[in-house]
Amino acid sequence: MTLTDERITAARLEELLRDDSIDMAHRALWLLLWEGDLRVLDLLSLEIQDVDLPARRVTGVCGRPVPEGEGDISERAA
Repeated sequence: MTLTDERITAARLEELLRDDSIDMAHRALWLLLWEGDLRVLDLLSLEIQDVDLPARRVTGVCGRPVPEGEGDISERAA
């Protein structure tokens, strides 16, 4: 397996987010990575109970609480 470093622009991200052939979970993860303050490992470790959509924030990751202000989810991502 070969890993490459690819940087995308905001316009390219928008294009990818509108592509219905890409799984919704992947698009949601990309948006959270782009707009959020969480680390990649934390996002990949999320459980559904860790997400409070009405409050638009991630409350915990791997059994540890996420500090206030670090787990915010944009209105768009929610």
